[in-house]
Parts: sequence; C-alpha cells; structure tokens
Amino acid sequence: MTHPREDFEPEEQSGELVHWMEPGSLSVGAAGVAALTVAAFALGIAAALGVLAAGQWIGPRRDGLPPWKWIRGSVH
Repeated sequence: MTHPREDFEPEEQSGELVHWMEPGSLSVGAAGVAALTVAAFALGIAAALGVLAAGQWIGPRRDGLPPWKWIRGSVH
C-alpha cells in the first residue's frame, strides 16, 4: 500500500516495454580476464574434487579386500 502523502508523478511514455533489459557495454581489462580465468580454473578443480568425493561416498565398501579384488564390488 502507498502512503496517502506520497505523490507519484506518471512516467513519460517512451514506447519501451522494459528499458532495464537493454544490453549494456561490458569492459573488462587484462586483470579482469586473468581473474576470471583463475576463478574458472578453481571452480573446475572444486567440481572435480566434488565428483571424486561423491564417487567415494556412493561407491561400494572395500573393507577387508585386497586391491586386486576391488573391482568385484562390496564385501557382502
């Protein structure tokens, strides 16, 4: 609800539906490109480690088996 003392002036009609969705100019310098590259690399490493951790957590238990029998599945 609006406060009764607030005065709103109507906006001028420009014919645009949404003016805030116009594509703007993006300027990124060399430091920005380098930071983006480092961030993308770090995100890739974090995703790979996450996949490996999830694989270890979901994978079958191998307690009591020698390494050459790990491909056969769980102990039970």
